[in-house]
Order: sequence, then C-alpha cells, then structure tokens
Amino acid sequence: MLDQYDILYYIGRMLEVIRGIFRAVPRLLRAEGGGVAVYAAFFGLLAMGAGALVLDVGRLSVLRAQMQDRADAGALAGAAQLDGRPGARSRAGAVAMNAMSQASGIAADDATLEVAAVTYTSRH
Repeated sequence: MLDQYDILYYIGRMLEVIRGIFRAVPRLLRAEGGGVAVYAAFFGLLAMGAGALVLDVGRLSVLRAQMQDRADAGALAGAAQLDGRPGARSRAGAVAMNAMSQASGIAADDATLEVAAVTYTSRH
C-alpha cells in the first residue's frame, strides 16, 4: 500500500520528467542538424502520393479505352447484321450484346467489367 510519502515521491518524479521535456523543446527547435531529413521525408511522401495518383489515372484511362472499344465493337457487329432481312433488329441486338459482354483485361478485386444495358435506335 502506498503511503502519502510514496505518492509525493512519484508526483515529484513526474514533475521532473515534465520539466525535462519543457527544457528539451527549445533545444530541439534551435537544433539545425537533421533538417534535410525532414524535407526528404516530406518530399518522399509527396512523391509516393503522386505515384499512386498516376497509377490510378493510368488505370482509369485504360478502362475507359477498353469500354469504348467494347461499345465500338458492339455497334459495328450490330450494324453488320442490319441488312433489311426479317429479324435483323433482334439479330443485331443479340450480336451487339455478345460483342460487348466481354470482360476487362484489368480486374479490380476479381471483378469483371460488364455493360449492363445498351439502348439501340434505328430509323428503319
């Protein structure tokens, strides 16, 4: 069991530690050694963040190009079936959906890139 003298002793020790911290802070603020390390760490983190952003933007542009390629392939495959014969619209829609339902080459968490719905319009 702690008596009052032990408690006062521990309080005194804590106050010495706190005084030591307050004495060290001005010395740390005046010290010039290691200033380059701080800048290097800051710019290193900045460079890693920029690198991550570049990778995300690059992936975005690749996926956008792949989606446009799928849409173009579907449109061309569907247009090739519009020859004026009976059932041309249904064939064109089926061929276009088949051409567009291909998966992306860049998977995100084992997911595939699918086109859910496409609306086709025709003047015939």
